[in-house]
Parts: sequence; structure tokens; C-alpha cells
Amino acid sequence: MAGRDGSDTAYQQWGEPQESNQDLLAIQKATMEEQDKGLDSLLVSVQNSKVLGTRLGDEIDAQIDMLDDLEKHTEKSSRKVQNETKRVIVLTRKAKAAGGIMTLIVAIVILSVVIYLATKK
Repeated sequence: MAGRDGSDTAYQQWGEPQESNQDLLAIQKATMEEQDKGLDSLLVSVQNSKVLGTRLGDEIDAQIDMLDDLEKHTEKSSRKVQNETKRVIVLTRKAKAAGGIMTLIVAIVILSVVIYLATKK
């Protein structure tokens, strides 16, 4: 576009000179190159984030599997503890009952021995 004086410089409506088309093209090219560098850097960052996210997801999946196994083993152990606790309670009751019977039997034997010795004199 030719200006008022016939040069390549374009004028705004207030008469202030603007950059030539070539200057604008150079500025635009430099801006696009900066944006490309920024986008390249952003791409690397996004790719690294994707790799990190994938690894974290894999680790979380592995941890979930381990926690599931731990839960199964804990439930199995808990059932075993409950069963053994019941057996101990039953055994304790039997021991109490057997202890009373044993005391009675020992008392009868001692009494029998004392009676036998007393009648032998």
C-alpha cells in the first residue's frame, strides 16, 4: 500500500506511520517461532506428564491388588482367630468342669484311704 508520499509505508488515519508489510511479516514470523518453541516445550511437558500419570496409574493398580490380597489374608486370619477363641472357651469350660470332678475324685480317694486306715487299727 502506498502512503501519501508514495512510499511503502502505510499510514493510519491519523497520519502516524505503521510498519511496512515486510516488517509486519518479520514480526509475525518471530512471534510464531516463539510460540512454536513454547508449544514444543509444552508438548515435552505434557508427554512427561502422560508417562508419569501412566506409571502412577500402574503403581496404584498394583497397590490395589496387594491391598485386596492383604484383605483376603486378614479375613482368613480373623476367621481362624475367632474359631480358636471359641475352642479355647470350650476348653476352659471343660477344664472347669473337669477340675471340679477331679477334686471330687481326689477327695473320695483320700476319704477312702482315711477310712481304710481308720478301720484297720
